[in-house]
Amino acid sequence: MPANNAKNVDGAAATTDEDIAEFTVAPGRTVSGDDGDVGPGGTIILPIKEGAKLQKLGFLLGEDGSIPVNADGPKVISGEEIED
Repeated sequence: MPANNAKNVDGAAATTDEDIAEFTVAPGRTVSGDDGDVGPGGTIILPIKEGAKLQKLGFLLGEDGSIPVNADGPKVISGEEIED
């Protein structure tokens, strides 16, 4: 795991190595970090909690390389709702 680059802001406790992880940006997405923008396929180091949130939104790949997608809403085909 890379060294801890976390900044201590306003007296808050510094992030430990266990609180951060390296994530891969999903195709067609860009994530902005402390060191600038990271494009598709690039890696970014984030707090685990923030990374998990961005994974659920489809900005970061899952651990297995998949793109987790959580689509809430009706199923549609060509603009027509599908009834279950």
